[in-house]
Amino acid sequence: MPRITLRHYILMVYTAAFGVGTTTHIVTMVEYGWHTYSLEPVWLEHYWSSLTILDPLAIILLWTRIRAGLVLALAIMISDVLINSYALYGLGIDMPLDRLQLQTAFLGFLLGSSPFLWRRTPDTKE
Repeated sequence: MPRITLRHYILMVYTAAFGVGTTTHIVTMVEYGWHTYSLEPVWLEHYWSSLTILDPLAIILLWTRIRAGLVLALAIMISDVLINSYALYGLGIDMPLDRLQLQTAFLGFLLGSSPFLWRRTPDTKE
């Protein structure tokens, strides 16, 4: 039986967070259709809809090509927090504040833990 390491626990947290994101976007699309966010600016609708594909892709890459997964995960979360903050505070779009706070907390965890995973991944496995 394989030994579960700190690396695995961190990857499980990442998987859970991106899994919640994936589920949220899929459920929203099933309920409201492809143009779920059609009342928002077009670029925002395209960004939020793209997360339906990018979030599960991040999960797959994190477990198969960890460095590529880390780069994608960081790009998703940095852009997500920035864009959602702008949507809430700049555009005044009604969205739950607690969701943005959880995303920001996860971004902090991702920023803090990703160097640990990056250093412990041999280049040959990438």
